[in-house]
Amino acid sequence: MDVDLVCELSEDDVSSLMRAIGNEYYASESAAIEAVRRQGCFNLIHLPTSFKVDVFVSRRRPFDLEAMQRAEVQRIAVEPRTEFAIATPEDVIVSKLEWYRLNDETSERQWDDVSRLIDLLAGDLDRTYLERAAQSVGVSDLLAPVLRGR
Repeated sequence: MDVDLVCELSEDDVSSLMRAIGNEYYASESAAIEAVRRQGCFNLIHLPTSFKVDVFVSRRRPFDLEAMQRAEVQRIAVEPRTEFAIATPEDVIVSKLEWYRLNDETSERQWDDVSRLIDLLAGDLDRTYLERAAQSVGVSDLLAPVLRGR
């Protein structure tokens, strides 16, 4: 199990991020800089638990910007007050389909995650938005079969 985060990050921010995470996490500063340059992903690993965090750098496309606006703020701790913006299920589905495509459509994990989300939430999904978002990033052909019959 891991956590996926999407962030707005510039090369200038990377050193500050590395200082902020301190010695509790393993992180490669060069991998983070490369992820910013490629608008890709890098990892943080919590050393005491080996828990992995995948950090995706926002590509700032219309889909990414709308997904950030649609995210729901959830409080995960009272003291100190800690809040995270959590992506909607529709945006998670589209992002996972896109990641599946970018990895030559071979990641069973991404495909299984999409299938499980749709099975669990089929009646609650905003299908109009889901189909429009999938179209905007070029994964409508992947979405259609997984939605069929649900």
